[in-house]
Amino acid sequence: MGRKLAPGWPQVYAYALVENDPQARAPIVVDLDGDRIVSVRIKENGGWGSCYGVQGLDSSTRHKLIAHWLGVKETDMSWQPVEGSTIVWIDKAAYQRQLGEITEAHREKLHATVDTLRQKGLMTESEAAMVAPRLIVTVQCEIKPCPLI
Repeated sequence: MGRKLAPGWPQVYAYALVENDPQARAPIVVDLDGDRIVSVRIKENGGWGSCYGVQGLDSSTRHKLIAHWLGVKETDMSWQPVEGSTIVWIDKAAYQRQLGEITEAHREKLHATVDTLRQKGLMTESEAAMVAPRLIVTVQCEIKPCPLI
């Protein structure tokens, strides 16, 4: 909430980042494929809030950055931040084989991305050797009782 300055006290300002605020007329910090983050100065006593907070660095943001660095559209990437696969239960051996194949295919796509970033000079050889892209596999068994337990 806003409040008046105490008599004799100078105006104090705070600085914040806002993302894609159509009203912001401020210094640009990041402008990446239409995603604009600017630095704004606000009166500390003026009351302030924004619907344009800066998006955190999550899997979707990372995917967008990597697509930009590779010079491709996000939708044209060989992998997406979240993908789903379905395995129809036959038996445990078939399940394990299919899960292994799906996981390995995703791992290969992620490593190919790292290799492309290295080839473009965006990573060094040693950085590429140390990077293990994060692949999270979540299994949801819909059979009751679940044969995987």
